[in-house]
Amino acid sequence: MSPAPVSPAPRMPFMQAINEDNGAGFRKDLALFSSAGIPTAAGPTDLYLLAPEDGNLHSVEFSTSAALAPNATNYVTFTLVNLGQDGLGVMNMLEASLRNNTQIGGANIVANSRLVLPVSALKGALVVKAGDRLKFTTTVTGTLGGALPNVNVLFRFAS
Repeated sequence: MSPAPVSPAPRMPFMQAINEDNGAGFRKDLALFSSAGIPTAAGPTDLYLLAPEDGNLHSVEFSTSAALAPNATNYVTFTLVNLGQDGLGVMNMLEASLRNNTQIGGANIVANSRLVLPVSALKGALVVKAGDRLKFTTTVTGTLGGALPNVNVLFRFAS
């Protein structure tokens, strides 16, 4: 049997990798994609994922192929709830603030760019067990000027 091939890419020292990732440590990234995206009409749109391993939610990034400027009456609110293993959990993993919606004073969605959604400051809210079901919800209030198609959401977990 021949030996496994050796990668020609240089390996980053462990501590350098941790420092460059703001202390996130070993990380698992999961991406969700919805071509249907977020409709213009009021109401929620849910996407589900399973936590890949025991650890903590490190960050959430949102992207769409359309822009949405802040608006006082027609806006989107982002939430992420850890439903747990039994589906009964209610812990919100995102910060409850204007920074997680597109109201006036809130987030501005730039087409084909990323929007970092602030996670909760409560460290206990970020803890996940492998297999926890997480529900990412975008809730439209009012009526948007256009749909937000090709939604991508990137979830990063640190061990």
